[in-house]
Amino acid sequence: MLAVGGQSAWLCAILATLPVLTGISGQAMGPAQQAALAPELVGYWGNGDSMLVSALVNISSQLTGEEAVEWNWVVEDCNATANNASFTADEVIVACASEIQAYFQKFPDVQQMFLYSSIGNWGSFSDLFQELLS
Repeated sequence: MLAVGGQSAWLCAILATLPVLTGISGQAMGPAQQAALAPELVGYWGNGDSMLVSALVNISSQLTGEEAVEWNWVVEDCNATANNASFTADEVIVACASEIQAYFQKFPDVQQMFLYSSIGNWGSFSDLFQELLS
C-alpha cells in the first residue's frame, strides 16, 4: 500500500500499470497487427472518412501550389477507392499506397516531411508502403 499522498498515489500507481495490464505500449504495431487492422485503416470513422483518408486530408492543409493540387487528387482518388464496395480492404490499401508512393516519388521534399507521419493509431506512411511488399 502506498502511503504517499493518499488517493492520488493510488491513481498514479494504477495508471502506471495500465499499459502492462492491458497490453498497450507506446511502440508502433508490428506488421501482423497492422495487417489484421487493415479494415479499420480504410473503414469509416465518425467524420465519414476512413483513417487513411483522414490522415491524407490532414496533410493537405500543410501543402501549397502544385504539391497541394496533386495531393488533393490523391486524396480524392483514395477516397473514391475506399468508397467502392467492390474492393476489399487490402485492395484499397494497395491502390492508395501505390498512389501515395508515386506522389512521394514526384515530390521527394513532401515525402521527407510526411513519410513517418502517423495514420491514426495504425502506423506511418512508411509502414503503409511495407504493405505493398507483403
